[in-house]
Amino acid sequence: MHPAIPGQPLGEIARALGVSFNTTLVALAESAALVLLLHLVQAQEELAVNQAGHYTLINLINRLYAGR
Repeated sequence: MHPAIPGQPLGEIARALGVSFNTTLVALAESAALVLLLHLVQAQEELAVNQAGHYTLINLINRLYAGR
């Protein structure tokens, strides 16, 4: 058997590919955790905006129209 790349045994190439695949797996896991965190933060933000809009509608806008 001859090496795929001159001067590098096939075992070293396979080990380097293994490291590459492992780092890709770690990056995907971290990305999934960040997407989950982003989803939770966006849900809280939407809730806060909706509550503020509801409060404004009840306590300000409806009172302005009722004054007429």
